[in-house]
Amino acid sequence: MVEQADQIVVMVSPTAKGVKNGERIMKQLKGKIKPNETSVITISNHGRPEYKELEPIAWADYTLPYEEEFPSFQLPRREVEEIPEPFSNLLTNCIERLERTNSIGIFIPTTLDADQEADTSQYMDQAMNFMAERFGGATCKTANGVWHSEKLGLIGEVVYIVHSYITQADMNSHLDEVVDYIKTLKKELRQEAMALEVNQKLTLI
Repeated sequence: MVEQADQIVVMVSPTAKGVKNGERIMKQLKGKIKPNETSVITISNHGRPEYKELEPIAWADYTLPYEEEFPSFQLPRREVEEIPEPFSNLLTNCIERLERTNSIGIFIPTTLDADQEADTSQYMDQAMNFMAERFGGATCKTANGVWHSEKLGLIGEVVYIVHSYITQADMNSHLDEVVDYIKTLKKELRQEAMALEVNQKLTLI
């Protein structure tokens, strides 16, 4: 069942035992799922009074806080009640994340003309805004990369990776626009090629 799933939600307590079990589960999942096809959401569950003051799990995507006055669900007898904001936000984020089964990443180099070190953080900021405006949000991380230049041979550099999770509708609507944006960056940064990652598949533009 795990191997066939599109989305998996892992909820664990923030206790030492809970964290250990959660790490074991995540390790098992890593060997069974296809990262480019299955989305995994992790939640640090502080739903008991004794968990209230514990630190959230560092690797969890979301934290479910303790809510003293939020009654237990008693379906089907439970009447419709207003869900507390922390719970509502978590549900909204999870539902949105579950819909965003595609991903796009733009690789921003830290060089000009392939081998001239440069501060390209402004382009990273621009790319973050570009992605957020179209897809509702974006994250950025740095990585060390090595690539082969036709002119200069093997080149190593730090790159910014600007990444967004997106819906299929977003992909259909904006992928061509992302490609055009990368072509503009390529010209401004004077690069032989720039990398675009779609669903963890790399393409050079």
